[in-house]
Amino acid sequence: METKHYYEGWQIDSLKAIKPYGRMNDDQMSEWKWFDYHKHCNRVEHLNVISSRLLIENVDMACDVWKARPWHTSYSFEDFCEYVLPYCIEDEPLEEWRRTYYDKYSPIVDSILLKTTDVVEVAAEVAKVLKNEGFDNHADVAVPHLGALYLMKNHVGCCRENCDIATYAMRSLGIPIATDFYITSPSYNSRHFWSAIIDTTGIAVPFNYTEKPINRNSEYDRKMGKVYRNMFGMQKSKFIDPVPSDFPAVLVHPFTKDVSMEYFSKNSPLKVNSIICEKWMFLSIYNGKHYEAIDISPVTRGEACFKNIENGVIVFPTLCVKGRMSPCGYPVLTGTKEHHEFVPDTRIKNSIVIKRKYPIRNTLRFISNMIGGSLSVSNDNSFKNAVKLCEFKDTLQSNSIILDCDLAPVRYLRYTAPPEKNIEIAELHVFDKNGEEILFKNIRADHPVDDLHVRNFQLIYDNIWSSFYMSEKGESLIFDFGEMVDIGKILFVPRNDDNFVRKGHRYELFFHNGSEGWKTLGCKIAEADSLIYNNVPGNAVFWLHNHTDGIEERCFFEIDGKQQFI
Repeated sequence: METKHYYEGWQIDSLKAIKPYGRMNDDQMSEWKWFDYHKHCNRVEHLNVISSRLLIENVDMACDVWKARPWHTSYSFEDFCEYVLPYCIEDEPLEEWRRTYYDKYSPIVDSILLKTTDVVEVAAEVAKVLKNEGFDNHADVAVPHLGALYLMKNHVGCCRENCDIATYAMRSLGIPIATDFYITSPSYNSRHFWSAIIDTTGIAVPFNYTEKPINRNSEYDRKMGKVYRNMFGMQKSKFIDPVPSDFPAVLVHPFTKDVSMEYFSKNSPLKVNSIICEKWMFLSIYNGKHYEAIDISPVTRGEACFKNIENGVIVFPTLCVKGRMSPCGYPVLTGTKEHHEFVPDTRIKNSIVIKRKYPIRNTLRFISNMIGGSLSVSNDNSFKNAVKLCEFKDTLQSNSIILDCDLAPVRYLRYTAPPEKNIEIAELHVFDKNGEEILFKNIRADHPVDDLHVRNFQLIYDNIWSSFYMSEKGESLIFDFGEMVDIGKILFVPRNDDNFVRKGHRYELFFHNGSEGWKTLGCKIAEADSLIYNNVPGNAVFWLHNHTDGIEERCFFEIDGKQQFI
């Protein structure tokens, strides 16, 4: 308990009052951008304020429920202490939460135990109830853990908060649970948390109750690289000697445990030779700005050995130099049995077509909502004699599409979504035959919409391609020009991440040359929705940087002249 603490301050109270109303708007974000709860709030040590009543109730209830569960004999006392007994998660307010959660969710367990005593099946039923209760997933200003009683009332936050809800509920019911995370994604600019039921076999069963049901056989569909677990008890240090204070905190944190073996135990170790006399080497992910360490290894006889690394990720051997990671070797694509080292071959001169600077993944789902959508024009707002301009049959391979039009003058334009899909438009702009933009006098939906939707109409023409308007399913939007107009072109941008190559933006391509880091292959202004670079080295890892706009960038390699993100 000597390191356990929470934070208090009016700022945290104010932010917790705002969170139930959804993601902060731009004005609120501007108002709170200064806030750092570590600096601006009071840190309260548990040893100074915790009550005997809270501890006694927590221990008594945890022990009584645990003994009543048929699976408790399959676990060690240490498992119970770590995954069921803790009175708090991390830095949330001290509260007597266990009975509140038990009273709400124990009837579920009582009914399920009549059918099965499998801890994972019981947990799956509890998770279904949590999912049905809903969760408003959004992140804005960083705050400490929100606390059990707050989350009982307000199901809001990011992935960390829905893990907290699952933790309070499961532990109150005697179900062993932990929160696992990766430090940074090999594919995205993000950190992610998820829950894990500790099975009677000792293996973690990962899940996020907001996404899909708990299933022993389900595969986690995110690239993770390495997996760590937040622990309640102090972990045995893997460092014989004290490590420098500027090492990444998460890798040396006494309450963090490397549990990658539970996820990637079958993968071959990655051995990296070191020509520099350093005691420690790191494996890092390059996130488009800097190298972020995800693993650490001692250097023994000139070699570092990294174990239980996920296959199919690009990692960079690095050293910690004044608190920052610096490359000390060539990038590696990890494999289940063999690993591929990217040592650039400058004797080979390839050509590569570049369409994106960031993996598409979830963006493909957003863009696919345009399939089946259509654009029509009419001279009357009922669209009885409408002329269909196009129907989108497939997803775009770029940010946008331009429609050339040869029409008689019209007054109205309509976008219609298929019955089962939402309208998700980032931008819609109309130009006359001279290339001048024709502004909309009015936008309306084909059914009543609330004030929020009306305000969000402006996102369709704000020239920010990553913002978007989202409708109800099967809606139509009608754009009124206020008069008869001659349409020459229509620019349509579906909801997307604005990470396709964009005409007019300035880009620079780099390749990685081991300890020398990134080497430029030159800058180009995009003249279309793709870039072509000739004379690039073979067997290299590349990184495309947009000097004009955007922050999301990830490295890739080339196969047959095409980009390959992991």
